[in-house]
Amino acid sequence: MRGPHVDYWRDSLLRDYHQDGQWKFETILDFWETADEAWVDPNIAKLAQVRLECCYQGQRDAISFFQEFEELMALAGFIATDKHIVDLVERCAAQWMVTMVRATGHDPQTFDEWKKLIKRIDMSWRKGEIVLHHRQPPQPVFRAPAPPRSAPYPPHMPPSFPPLTGPPAPSYPVTRRDATGILYGGRGQPMDVDRTCFKCGQKQSERGTCGRRFHLPNQSQQPPQQQPRQPKTQYTRNVWDEPDGRLEFEEAIRRYATEHPDSFKAAGFGFGSA
Repeated sequence: MRGPHVDYWRDSLLRDYHQDGQWKFETILDFWETADEAWVDPNIAKLAQVRLECCYQGQRDAISFFQEFEELMALAGFIATDKHIVDLVERCAAQWMVTMVRATGHDPQTFDEWKKLIKRIDMSWRKGEIVLHHRQPPQPVFRAPAPPRSAPYPPHMPPSFPPLTGPPAPSYPVTRRDATGILYGGRGQPMDVDRTCFKCGQKQSERGTCGRRFHLPNQSQQPPQQQPRQPKTQYTRNVWDEPDGRLEFEEAIRRYATEHPDSFKAAGFGFGSA
């Protein structure tokens, strides 16, 4: 045996188990068992116990499940006859298999009985999957191997802290437009799925009939230039263009005002004397 703590372990073993030139061990197996218990790292047992509580079967086959379960059970210091192990294997095994065991009328009381029945059910189910569906059962999920029985003491490492850094720069979404004119926003922005015009009802990627610049084809064209307005045609003739016509018009007004004074006033021309 080698290592920095061999001398300390040897002196402690002699002080506790050797007296008056006689060992307190009856067999060599008792000696090695005591040596393993004294030399093993207690943290490994605690870690194995934590992992044993969470060692669920899931989709794994019964063989790989019980292999890991028994390794962790040995590292944690349990034996197959412990009541806690019997309760734990009933909880960690696939629940549909546990239900089938209960449905058969069996009430397993030991770890070995649970192991035998669950392996039998798992093997029958996997054979049925191959025969009925012509497919392999789901592959087991890989799990990290259990820690070794004895491991060297880890070297002491000073605590390390990450370097201080400032807050990360904000990232802004990138807006892109494809060939059809559809606008795509970045993360956190909604996507414009080619809206329709409220005026003509056509899509944004189409030209439309309203001429609005909401339509993308209308944005790439120059707006039509307005033609100068043509003056309206003069259809009325100025009655004062001819001097004789003016005199005739005034004479007709005077005659009408003399013959029909009430109508002339009612028409709004009742001012002064004709």
